[in-house]
Amino acid sequence: MGDNLKLAVALTATNTFDKAKDLIELAKDELTDAGIEANFHLGCLRMSTGPVPALPLMDKLKKPEDYFKIVARARANPWQRDAGRRLAELAVRPGPPE
Repeated sequence: MGDNLKLAVALTATNTFDKAKDLIELAKDELTDAGIEANFHLGCLRMSTGPVPALPLMDKLKKPEDYFKIVARARANPWQRDAGRRLAELAVRPGPPE
């Protein structure tokens, strides 16, 4: 399957862990459209764990900032502006208590 088709399948997954696992694989290639978009969606998943509080414990899942930085620094893409906004939001959001 082409990466864009794999991305479409990953985004329709109803299980958040399966979605994250598939997106992590696609996000490894930061140069392709699918890889850039996968990084954006992973950042979004990490920002809103809501009903899946264990998601941050998932192996190989980075901080949301890491994903949004990849998207923001990538070649021109439709997710760049939103990634920049989310990075700004994360910069002012209080971190977890120490």
